[in-house]
Amino acid sequence: MIGPSATENWPPLPAVADEAAWQQAKQQLQQAHDHFLGVLITLQDEDLERVMLPAPDYPSGTPGTYYVLLHGLVQHTLYHTGQVALLSKATE
Repeated sequence: MIGPSATENWPPLPAVADEAAWQQAKQQLQQAHDHFLGVLITLQDEDLERVMLPAPDYPSGTPGTYYVLLHGLVQHTLYHTGQVALLSKATE
């Protein structure tokens, strides 16, 4: 598995932050989620213990096994979900 490119990881901000831009951002998130699930379902139990090779921009030994990486991904996603919920509530 190879991570996202810099542009995919940090896409440029829309020229106008309107409803259309919000809908497009949600669509891109859904596409990324669907792609991830498509890759995830191909993993076998033994794949969870495989150690990922560090990417050039990761410190040595990071991120570890696929099992650890997937747990971190879930935690990271929940963190950002909470941020979105707080921001949404603040704008009510």
